[in-house]
Amino acid sequence: MYTTYLLVPFVLAICVYFSNMFTTGLYTSDGIPGPSIARWTKFYRVWLFTTGRGPLKYAQLHQHYGPIVRMGPNYVSITKAGLIPVVYDTRQKFRKVRVS
Repeated sequence: MYTTYLLVPFVLAICVYFSNMFTTGLYTSDGIPGPSIARWTKFYRVWLFTTGRGPLKYAQLHQHYGPIVRMGPNYVSITKAGLIPVVYDTRQKFRKVRVS
């Protein structure tokens, strides 16, 4: 009986996660290259930095994928300042702020 009480919130959280994955943010942008795991979870980026390999791996990923690399569902890494307006719409004030 107690298992049901624990299982229901878990299943609801999974449903919300997958719903958001296909309808909001960078999840829907297939044009941004990067590791496939980075499209689904932010823990890839967290793992890189907790293992101490973050800066080196970022450099390797930029060599492989180019100047814009997806590093998480809502994160991109940019190496050229001229590409910032491509990722962030600079004409709209506060456009990049996430709405919860």
